[in-house]
Amino acid sequence: MDRVTFLLTACTALSAVTIVPLVSFFVTRIQAAAQTKSAKEQIQAQTLIANQEIQAQVVANNRQAWINSLRDEIAGFIEWASKAHLFFSSHKDSVDAVFSYQLVGEGDRHLAKIQLMINPQEADHKELVNCVKEFRRLAGSDATTGAFHDALDQLVATAQPILKREWERVKSLD
Repeated sequence: MDRVTFLLTACTALSAVTIVPLVSFFVTRIQAAAQTKSAKEQIQAQTLIANQEIQAQVVANNRQAWINSLRDEIAGFIEWASKAHLFFSSHKDSVDAVFSYQLVGEGDRHLAKIQLMINPQEADHKELVNCVKEFRRLAGSDATTGAFHDALDQLVATAQPILKREWERVKSLD
């Protein structure tokens, strides 16, 4: 019996020394693989989120720049129209041809830039262009001051909701 006990004790000791570390090694390896997979998935998810945030920020910045440019262009156009209206209404008989051509050209540039900045598929954008064209027509004529200011008010009233809506879009991206 001594021998059997000795063999059992030896086998138990051998298994404790070899099998337990092997099982522990494989379990650790499986856990490490699972942790590595989980870490890779987390990195991919974080990268995706970061890319989406960067893209949203770029879009927001571009929209904000567009809003600022459109607002500046409309303000520049209004300034031009006021100068043109004052010039053409006060020089009905003696128009300086060179200056009037320069003035008209400046108005055309503002109109073209506004047209290129807007979306022709949106109804209020089309209305904005129509207001700009009407305001430009009145600026180059001897229209009454009342008609000129009515057109100005209509232009501003048409532009403000467009700018506001785009600003709301920018805020929603932040």
